[in-house]
Amino acid sequence: MNDFIFFFKQGLSHISDLGAYDHILFIAALAAAYHIKNGKKLLLLVTAFTIGHSIALALATLKIVRVNSSLIEFLIPVTIIATCVTTIIQQIKSNSSPAEKTKILDYSEKEGFPVEQNSFNYVIIIGFGIIHGLGFSNYLRFILSESESIFTPLLAFNLGLELGQIFILTIALIINFVLLSYFKFSQKSLPIFLSILIITISIPILLETGNALFFER
Repeated sequence: MNDFIFFFKQGLSHISDLGAYDHILFIAALAAAYHIKNGKKLLLLVTAFTIGHSIALALATLKIVRVNSSLIEFLIPVTIIATCVTTIIQQIKSNSSPAEKTKILDYSEKEGFPVEQNSFNYVIIIGFGIIHGLGFSNYLRFILSESESIFTPLLAFNLGLELGQIFILTIALIINFVLLSYFKFSQKSLPIFLSILIITISIPILLETGNALFFER
């Protein structure tokens, strides 16, 4: 039981660590296009992300898959920026014409932001989840002893990650609600504003990890 609690706390602290905020930025990027009222749709995407990183975490920790850690660290900000760019493109399309809005978006002013939902989205998010899971696995392998059984640490660490992830999502949705309700952002402009802000924060991470991957060899 003590081992379970230890690895649960490690998973929780790892994803909520402000010193390693790239994972927090990805969750914020996912939430940028969502209002509290369509949070159920966001939950489906987060479930896809969870599936991806859970699979990768297991495979990497069991040493079935081996990856270049520098490559993974570079790809994590790529997933953040790609998610933000997708949100911006969808938002621009939804604002372009009523016909386009009706064609590609499940949208209602009463529900919140316009959000595109299709199976390809989930495939992409699972892929992004795999990348983040491989990033998580580096830390888990570091704190895991060679003689230790893998099942309990893996389960506990993953549950800690998920609890932290839900907490971050909740904060992100509350921020969206506050900006809409009290700072008078429009439903059309807020996702774009948040996405541009997250891209701006992510670019230094991309440059730093890209330098480590391509030039510091």
